[in-house]
Amino acid sequence: MGEKVKRKHAEQFRHLRDEAYGRLKDPDLFSDRQQVLARTYRCRGQNGNRPPETGTRATLMPQDDGRVLVSFGNRVVGEVVEEDCSALVALSRVEAILPVGDVSEQSELTGDFLVVCHLPDDENNPNEYRSNSR
Repeated sequence: MGEKVKRKHAEQFRHLRDEAYGRLKDPDLFSDRQQVLARTYRCRGQNGNRPPETGTRATLMPQDDGRVLVSFGNRVVGEVVEEDCSALVALSRVEAILPVGDVSEQSELTGDFLVVCHLPDDENNPNEYRSNSR
């Protein structure tokens, strides 16, 4: 009797183990998940404007001259540091989007702040962090 129970449990274990290995070998293991890239952009506040509060939604607007302006509501509150502009300008030319992000940090002393943009890899799934400019 004891041998039959041991054999039955061993067979169940082998079945579960084989099933788990089968799932690991499957190339579509993560295919249902959308990949999201989070990029942080350093921004300088404009003279006379307070930087936006932490958690505020801001829109990054690439310009033809290579600058990227940061707007909050209907006013421009700053601009992205030159080193971070090239990727945003290239992205806007290829995909014709205006990246939208959240202000993650701010400095009351210097007026500088950080904007974090979450850009999905999958074009088929809309994301609240993108706003179409078309």
